[in-house]
Amino acid sequence: EGYLEKIKHDNSFGALDIARATSGMTGAELSHLVNVAAIRAAILNKTAVGSDEIEYAKDRVMMGAENRSKVIPEEEKRVTAWHEGGHALVALLLEKDGADPVHKATIVPRGSGIMGLVQQQPKDDRYSMSKKQMLNRLKVCLAGRVAEELILGDSDVTTGASSDFQQASKMARAMVRRFGFSNGLSMVDYESSDTNEGAFMSDVTKQQIEGEVKTLIHDAHVGAKKLLVDNYPRLEEIAKQLLVHETLTGDELKDIVAGKPLKKLPPAAKPPKADDANKPKNPPKGGN
Repeated sequence: EGYLEKIKHDNSFGALDIARATSGMTGAELSHLVNVAAIRAAILNKTAVGSDEIEYAKDRVMMGAENRSKVIPEEEKRVTAWHEGGHALVALLLEKDGADPVHKATIVPRGSGIMGLVQQQPKDDRYSMSKKQMLNRLKVCLAGRVAEELILGDSDVTTGASSDFQQASKMARAMVRRFGFSNGLSMVDYESSDTNEGAFMSDVTKQQIEGEVKTLIHDAHVGAKKLLVDNYPRLEEIAKQLLVHETLTGDELKDIVAGKPLKKLPPAAKPPKADDANKPKNPPKGGN
């Protein structure tokens, strides 16, 4: 609220909307976000900051500026659309089972090296998670690679899932070592403030931990694959619409899954500059 008081804004968003999407941000980062939104509104000749400017600022602060000048090969763009479509579809299908709602999916590259992403945004503050919720998060993490497997085959999948694997592996290890969510190791804490990694563990226990982690990852992969195979036409349509529009909101993705026509129009081509419009297409060459 304190940062928003310094700028003129409309009623299309509130402080809670920003807080829900910026968990973990420092005060300085929030202040910067609001300033970026205000500058964006000024550039667009708007009299007040709206939700579109806040969304723009949030993405820029958290992920870097859009890099629309980067030339992406069509095949790589297609793979990215399917990859992000896989994440989005599995998250939507598992929302009733505890997966966070999808805020948006995009295949617009950004300066930080991001080729595309799916943003999920919880409806309420959350202080704990159930085993079921974490298992579903694992499925969402691996759904991008599964989507690649469906269109490319096992031998032609890309490196685009590396960060997904890191996130899934970290989560699975926490489930086994900290939260007692494994079937074979029971409710023993193998990772706390006074239990350093490797301390009080035999080699057999370490092998059991890695085995449990691999089982969680494998089962999540199988679960995500079943969801995407069973809903392949929906996945195909989401990827198709991402290639057309580049960014889809959570509501638009829900409409696609429900089989409703997308009301969003394709992005219009940029009009020629006034100076260019007056120039002859083939200017005469000068003589000697």
